[in-house]
Amino acid sequence: MKTPRQLLHTCAASNNGLSMPQYLFDWMPRAIAGCVFAIAFVAPRAFGNVQVSDIDFAFRTANGLKHCAPTQHAPFPFTVFGLRLNKTPEAVQHLEVSVRFSCDNSAWSPWREMTIDVDGSDPGDGPTYFGLVFAENAVSQFEAQLSAEDGSVTHDEIEATATVINPGPTPTAAKQELQIVKRKAWGCPDRKHSPLWPPEYATITHLVVHHTAKSNAETDWAAAVRAIWAYDTYTRGWGDIGYNYLCDPNGVVYEGRAGGNGVTGAHFSCQNTGTVGIAMLGTFDDRTPKKKQLRALERILATTARKNNIDPLETVFHPGMGIKLDSICGHRDGNDSDSACTHTVCPGDSLYDLLPSIRMSVAERIGSKYYGESTFFTKPAMFWFLGLSIPSGLILLVGVIGRLRQRKPVSATASRCAASAGKHH
Repeated sequence: MKTPRQLLHTCAASNNGLSMPQYLFDWMPRAIAGCVFAIAFVAPRAFGNVQVSDIDFAFRTANGLKHCAPTQHAPFPFTVFGLRLNKTPEAVQHLEVSVRFSCDNSAWSPWREMTIDVDGSDPGDGPTYFGLVFAENAVSQFEAQLSAEDGSVTHDEIEATATVINPGPTPTAAKQELQIVKRKAWGCPDRKHSPLWPPEYATITHLVVHHTAKSNAETDWAAAVRAIWAYDTYTRGWGDIGYNYLCDPNGVVYEGRAGGNGVTGAHFSCQNTGTVGIAMLGTFDDRTPKKKQLRALERILATTARKNNIDPLETVFHPGMGIKLDSICGHRDGNDSDSACTHTVCPGDSLYDLLPSIRMSVAERIGSKYYGESTFFTKPAMFWFLGLSIPSGLILLVGVIGRLRQRKPVSATASRCAASAGKHH
């Protein structure tokens, strides 16, 4: 795979020797394949090693069958692509949007279908955001097309903005399986700060599980986190990444939203106060997360529940949503509330179906951490001191009984041998 610098030289050579910035702005509006279009570039922005640029263009109908746009060039090699349409989700939900990529304007990737990101789109007035698409290699051109399932398009024009992101190189520390990879370690340009969105705090009552609904096959997950950060911070205009934590398939947990424990993020259908959002990197509609990723999710859920005195098996009223929710819930559980601003399938069917067992595993982790398997029976009153309900405490108790039954008794002879061994100097 070519580096961005090598790719830049290759692309410049394939455009009559012009440098990337020079030939970009030599392009003029033109008609192609029955579509008339206009392109406007927003000056590229660099945030540390992360580069972001917006490219405005319009799909315009010529034949009543399809919206299309010709080859468009980015001001730098990129690996992540986002798109928003200046229409409401309802107005474009019947349309199929796809994109493909190239470096040399000759060899093209297959068309990649894009899906509406309901969590980031305004259902009332728009715009409509689509989920990020990750290119397999660094690219510099893209083409987008838009068609209707019934073969017809009713809009005369749809204004669009493409966001291209080069997440830059990943720091070495972020490639290690640390307990939690801090923002500075995964290469966040703002490091531990979020100057565009100062931290706000509230008492945490619910832990919300998500999936990012993006690629499951990335090789640099820290780069994916940086891309999500850039998209949330600048394209969506939130000022920081929305999730509090993110878990990758290798079992690595990344710190998300700046501010530490209790900080409010942006992830739960406009009712974020009192919640922590934990996202599984990838799509889990019909795919089960890897064991390492599930263990990482359980670990950060247990750690966060313990810090905030949350019983993982309890149902608690959420003031913002106005309904009772499991203390560990899925994003889609907010769909039942009239206060939710989006309707979502997140965290995907496969992951959502695992939530009951995840809650049990989290409760078990909290129990063994507090009591220890061999001393649990001597401290049953700790259920109430730790805020656990009686059903939760009993479930923990049953789990420990099972483990104690599996233990083999230590013989007196073995005990004497162990004691003798301890006397050696």
